[in-house]
Amino acid sequence: MDTPYLKAIGGSFLTMLTLVIASSLILATILRFSSFTEQSLGAVTIAITLTITFIGGLVAAIRAGSKGWLLGLLAGVSFVLLSLSIQFLGYGTPVVMSQLIVFSLCIVTALIGGMIGVSIRSSIA
Repeated sequence: MDTPYLKAIGGSFLTMLTLVIASSLILATILRFSSFTEQSLGAVTIAITLTITFIGGLVAAIRAGSKGWLLGLLAGVSFVLLSLSIQFLGYGTPVVMSQLIVFSLCIVTALIGGMIGVSIRSSIA
């Protein structure tokens, strides 16, 4: 893979990591200072995760300018692998079927984000 594609994936990964940290801080603040419970924010957390992977695929494709589907796929897979490694190695919890469905959706949304990102880049240039 060429250097522009590696830079695009790196930028995408950094963007996703920043968004995950920011959304975690916001959700933790909401949980702390409101009457919401952790169980009531389950769907919101999944929606935020899918949005973050979409944005990650979008950023990768916009930065590279081509091969959006491939860069979106790589962005989604890298996000899923990081999440799986943190969950399994960091917390020692096994992966369940519902998480595999969410992780599959993360890869698909990043893939779609990559395809849309190339279209955005080509329409701007």
